[in-house]
Amino acid sequence: MQRKSGFTLLELMIVIAILAIGASIAIPNFIGWIPKYRLRSGTNDIHSVLQQARLLAIRYHTDIVVDFTANGYTAYADDGAGSADADNNGIPDNARNWTQDGTERVHAGRNLPAGVVINSASFGGAPRIRFDRRGFPINTGGAIGGGNVVLNAAGGLTRTITLDITGNARIL
Repeated sequence: MQRKSGFTLLELMIVIAILAIGASIAIPNFIGWIPKYRLRSGTNDIHSVLQQARLLAIRYHTDIVVDFTANGYTAYADDGAGSADADNNGIPDNARNWTQDGTERVHAGRNLPAGVVINSASFGGAPRIRFDRRGFPINTGGAIGGGNVVLNAAGGLTRTITLDITGNARIL
């Protein structure tokens, strides 16, 4: 007596058809989910760098600037490292000039995920914020102040990170 094992061609075709139907339903849902995931990832990244910049400013007792572009950011120490002190006042000439120059250390810098852009970054009218030695946010006008960063992704998705005057960032 012989044992017959295996699947018939009809059984295999039915399983393949069921898998094809399941994939045709699931794949569009996954594709629609990708922009939401990328926007959430970019939002969390900016939220984290704002918190990190504040902590670094306090820890190293120096000014940390977070400068935003349309597709990313750079966080650096704005302490004038590597620049001259022509007036001999003990402060490097390029300290607190809102520009990364000399050998000022870059602490973080990254582009946002594909399809995610910074719609606006406004801290007192400028797309940058500085955390002073005490961790307070200082805008380009020299005043303590907060602001926000608005991110957009495909499909009209929007998220906002708000920074209050105490330096606390939160996602709305």
